Amino acid sequence: MSNEFPNSGDIYLQLGRLDGRVTAVENDMRKIDSRLEGIEQTLGEMKELLAQGKGGWVMLAWIGGVLGSLAGLAAWVYKLIDRP
Repeated sequence: MSNEFPNSGDIYLQLGRLDGRVTAVENDMRKIDSRLEGIEQTLGEMKELLAQGKGGWVMLAWIGGVLGSLAGLAAWVYKLIDRP
């Protein structure tokens, strides 16, 4: 009959290895957290820039509409004045 339980030296060796692996995983998680914080910051900045760009397009469309209306009004006035 074989012994199913490892001896105490094997247990401590396995625990030491597991402790090292857990420490490595914890260090990797800290690095990942740091990278995620950087990505979140970058995404926030990109969102801000997109919002500013959207506001710029709205302003540009508004100015274009006003200028188009003024040009139409000027053409209408010119047509009224230019009658023979």
